Amino acid sequence: MDGYQCEVAATGEGSAGPAGIGAQIASPVPIATVSLWRDDRWLEHRAVTGDRIEARFTDDPGPGEHHYVVRAQSTADDLPAGPLVAYSSPTYVRSGSGGAGGT
Repeated sequence: MDGYQCEVAATGEGSAGPAGIGAQIASPVPIATVSLWRDDRWLEHRAVTGDRIEARFTDDPGPGEHHYVVRAQSTADDLPAGPLVAYSSPTYVRSGSGGAGGT
């Protein structure tokens, strides 16, 4: 559908403790769900409302480098092709000994 875009920007930081992943999401249609993916699985799905969402997730992934992706999904109301789904670029976090964060 022409004119429908959703932007998801995710940032992350980690060290020896839990990793913090933040996302700012803007959509032309209401957002229904924001989800967090780490490495090989979904960690959390949150029901939300609004077309601009700020979400913060905390995860304790264990030592090593991990990648996170945030997904936003709209309601399917008034969209003939179904819900609008948008993904952030991967955010990489290194945790454990010698930890450093990054995006």
